[in-house]
Amino acid sequence: MRGRRVDRRFGWDCHGLPAEMEAEKELPVSGRADIIEYGIDRFNDQCRQSVLRYTEEWEKTVTRQARWVDFEDDYKTMDPAYMESVMWAFKQLWDKGLVYEAFRVMPYSWGAETPLSNFEIRLDDATRPRQDPAITVAFDLAPVDGDPGPMRILAWTTTPWTLPSNLALAVGPEVDYSLRANTDGTVLVVGADAVERYAVQLADTTEVGGCSGRDLVGRPLHPTVQLLRRPHRRLPGSG
Repeated sequence: MRGRRVDRRFGWDCHGLPAEMEAEKELPVSGRADIIEYGIDRFNDQCRQSVLRYTEEWEKTVTRQARWVDFEDDYKTMDPAYMESVMWAFKQLWDKGLVYEAFRVMPYSWGAETPLSNFEIRLDDATRPRQDPAITVAFDLAPVDGDPGPMRILAWTTTPWTLPSNLALAVGPEVDYSLRANTDGTVLVVGADAVERYAVQLADTTEVGGCSGRDLVGRPLHPTVQLLRRPHRRLPGSG
């Protein structure tokens, strides 16, 4: 409308994993070993057919919605030219020092043998409401003078998949904590108000003292999974 032409090409997001899972059902094959035996080239051809199966229906639907796009000069994410453009863009980020390696917690499919994106886990309504059990995890505290024994602080969580990347635990400065000697010689640190809720799990322990959250602030602790070489530090919190 301002005298400038902007091409609006229709793009096909080919969703590699859903197409592959559909191809596995149709052939049928299951898993990496079966795909290699069947032939990767033949399997890829089956995936391409699956992706292009409903192109006419998509064109009719999008046109009916009054979406003005160019279907003749479209692009598909499975095309080599498109994939090379993504590689080129990634190379630009690499050259500018914007690419780094880190750890990230992601959902994983054992059946597909691959991490999943947040879009893929919604394909089968996997995010439907459900009730998940909580777990309590013991973190080892680095020893300091005056400890009654090897100290382990208990933490309650409903998201155990985040444990490998935990950098700290939060404690309440005004919260009272009970120190309970375990049968293995360790001393468990648990909120005094939570002792009754853990009556079954703490049945074989004996209270040997107590402390406040302020006494725990800043104490080094070791993560449940040793991804880093040095112990993390716990940050103060409200609970």
